Amino acid sequence: MLPTHQDESGGSGMKGQLRIEEIEQRIQEQAEEIVHLDQFVRLNFMAFAKLTQKFDQALQVSSGSIWYLRSSVAWLARAWSTSPTRPF
Repeated sequence: MLPTHQDESGGSGMKGQLRIEEIEQRIQEQAEEIVHLDQFVRLNFMAFAKLTQKFDQALQVSSGSIWYLRSSVAWLARAWSTSPTRPF
């Protein structure tokens, strides 16, 4: 837990403790949202890859799914190399 800060009266009080707990709760909620968003992105990636493969099978070609996978990998590589915090 984070240390409490001093409230307006100069002492460390209940008001400061509640504020820190509120901030910790918001951070936890944001972390959970990020995890859910990551799961959503990964699921959509896999679903779209399977969809393009099915389309390729139906059309008896192989260009759609290969293009999608190559462009996705290229995008991930660019995102990884340009992000200071490494996105994945």
